[in-house]
Amino acid sequence: MAVKIGMQTYGWYAYGQNFKTRFGLETVLHEAKSAGYDFIDLSGYTLAEIGKAAEAKKLFKKYGLKLVSMSCSIGDRKASM
Repeated sequence: MAVKIGMQTYGWYAYGQNFKTRFGLETVLHEAKSAGYDFIDLSGYTLAEIGKAAEAKKLFKKYGLKLVSMSCSIGDRKASM
């Protein structure tokens, strides 16, 4: 059994937070594929940034990547305690 390694996209989010910028999903997928990854753990994006499922699926297919897990935000609201 071979071990398969994927890219976790939170790094792009954290870098963007540090330098007050944002990387689009297509940029992240392109860079991950260019680095040799075949699998993605997608995090750091809101559902609005990811877009409709059919559109995101096309992007993953375009870059030959498979989504293996995902965490996302539905907004930037802070929970009150």
